[in-house]
Amino acid sequence: PHNPQDLNQQLKGFFLQDAFSANEQAATLVFVKGKEQLSLVLNIQAKTGLFFFYEHEIERQSGVQPLFKELIGMPIIAVNPHANNRSFEMCFEKEYLLLFKFFGALSNILLWKRE
Repeated sequence: PHNPQDLNQQLKGFFLQDAFSANEQAATLVFVKGKEQLSLVLNIQAKTGLFFFYEHEIERQSGVQPLFKELIGMPIIAVNPHANNRSFEMCFEKEYLLLFKFFGALSNILLWKRE
């Protein structure tokens, strides 16, 4: 996928299987749909926000920090880009969303619940 519109087509219907961080400069999200698996890694070690896609599960190693426990097992409903911005949101059931912000070394993934 090259942009959030492509991500919406590819990720819609996938479930978040795992989310973790091995250090404060990388986060890994693992998605599954049937036998398909996809892992997304946000890495800011090079002072740039780099997003890596893998068509396989990246397994947890020892000593990692779990992330976004509220979302484990939830399906992705939509991936929405933000116009003229380096960010997009991944929407889940129960009004949860992950906000992906790509601002170089300040890149981040934020958990949000709409009320």
